[in-house]
Amino acid sequence: MADQLARFGAAPAWVRLLIFAGIGAVAALGQAPFNLWFATVIALGLVLALHRFATGPRPAALQLWAFGAG
Repeated sequence: MADQLARFGAAPAWVRLLIFAGIGAVAALGQAPFNLWFATVIALGLVLALHRFATGPRPAALQLWAFGAG
């Protein structure tokens, strides 16, 4: 698992933003009418695990913005 997370850190910035937007879309499934609360919990765990690969404050802000916009 550590190797896969390291590969995420080496991915281009636009790929990381798309991944964060996709995770944000999955997190939205926890709201009504889907009520998949566990999807939100898993998505938040993924965001916290992947957010540590941000290379500075600006990329970190963009990643979390993409998560929220997803």
